[in-house]
Amino acid sequence: KVYMRYTGQGWEIPIALTETQAMDPDADTFKARFEEDYTKLFGRPVQGMDLEITVWSVNATTPPEAVVPVATVEAAGDAPDPGQRALFDAAAGRHVDARVYVRDAMETGQVARGPAAVTEAETTIIVPTDCTAIRQPDGCIDVRKER
Repeated sequence: KVYMRYTGQGWEIPIALTETQAMDPDADTFKARFEEDYTKLFGRPVQGMDLEITVWSVNATTPPEAVVPVATVEAAGDAPDPGQRALFDAAAGRHVDARVYVRDAMETGQVARGPAAVTEAETTIIVPTDCTAIRQPDGCIDVRKER
């Protein structure tokens, strides 16, 4: 794909190319493709204007590796509970006392029961009152709604 415009315009339009057009570029093909797409957008091309390509865009991919599923872990006991803090519970419409858990202190299968906050340096996971958070074998936190 290339992004083209009339020389001097402040914006460009994307022009899709076939593999053959991209591998063997020529000005006449680019002009024809640009005028075709420009006409679709604006009803007509502008005669007598020079064209320019502002961006060449290439999508390169490789086959993805097979995904190895992580086994789901069920609750295996409560995580260490280092403290509490006030947390706004949107469902209740008020502040509640929430347990505060440190993500790195949670072991696989340990549970943080809501209302809670699971903290780490970059972010905090809020666990609503009707949910639990279970640390998975890959380190992810699985937040589940209690039934």
